[in-house]
Amino acid sequence: MQPVAKVLSRVPLRTILIVPFVVQVVGTVGIVGYLSFRNGQKAVNEVATQLRREITSRVAQNLHNYLVPPHQINQINQDIVRRGWLSFNNVETWQSYLWQQIQLFNASDRINSIGIANVRGEYILMRYQKNSSAVSIRNLADGAMYQYRLNERGEPIEPISVVKNFDPKTRVWYAAAVEKKQATWSPIYQAGIQAPSLLISAVRPSYDRNG
Repeated sequence: MQPVAKVLSRVPLRTILIVPFVVQVVGTVGIVGYLSFRNGQKAVNEVATQLRREITSRVAQNLHNYLVPPHQINQINQDIVRRGWLSFNNVETWQSYLWQQIQLFNASDRINSIGIANVRGEYILMRYQKNSSAVSIRNLADGAMYQYRLNERGEPIEPISVVKNFDPKTRVWYAAAVEKKQATWSPIYQAGIQAPSLLISAVRPSYDRNG
């Protein structure tokens, strides 16, 4: 203890009185600062967690709104056939109905086309565009698909293009329906010749009594 006493005897009384007070103040400020930092960090983490949950919920809701309607359309069209109002055996009779349907469901700009194909290779596709809509119909006689521009009433007014040797049964969306035997999504595929784009189709097979 003597060495310590000698050292303290050399320290001014003012220092002996001030240093403990300063140490106490610094310690208190440090603890308060640490606790404030921890509480602030916890609050920030809670806000970030709530924000992530909100974003996730909105993404899920948007995906639901985007992905559900195509399958609903297919279900509606299958019910139309079951009630006997239209038949898949003559797809050209669907032209007026598909025109009205795509006008109704395209209000959100998420569905750009609705089509039907059968095992005989008959095919009709109604495509919606803001400037000019079109319908594509496969002719069984020559196997070509003819595309026509439509007027405001959904009536063909002029031919746009012809795709020779078109077989809807070779398309990925048709193959997906045959393979899965239930409502499903097609693989992503490229469609269009002049302005190709990537598409994905909601498909649903329909069977008669013979399967």
